[in-house]
Amino acid sequence: MHSTEDIITRIIDLDSQAEKIRSQARADAAKIHKDTLQRIENEKAALEKQIAEKTAGIQAEAEKKREAELSQVRKEFSWMAESVKNLPPEKIEHSIQLILSRIKGQTL
Repeated sequence: MHSTEDIITRIIDLDSQAEKIRSQARADAAKIHKDTLQRIENEKAALEKQIAEKTAGIQAEAEKKREAELSQVRKEFSWMAESVKNLPPEKIEHSIQLILSRIKGQTL
């Protein structure tokens, strides 16, 4: 049989071992938590970068499309302006009268 002193010493040793295990578990959990937070931060930064790049691409494409459409409108307007410039004054006067009568709700 073991003496009371041996039993108490054994209990204290077991408690000390348990505390070391708990301490190691807390340290491991803290490291996992820290690593997880860092990974989340890295993924967030990567996603924000991807979003910024895609947004910039979309904006650039929209600007290109807008410029192309403006160029087309300018070409059409230039053609129309050139056509009107070459019309005889009588035809321009007739067209203006037609437009004014339509505005007033009348027809010629």
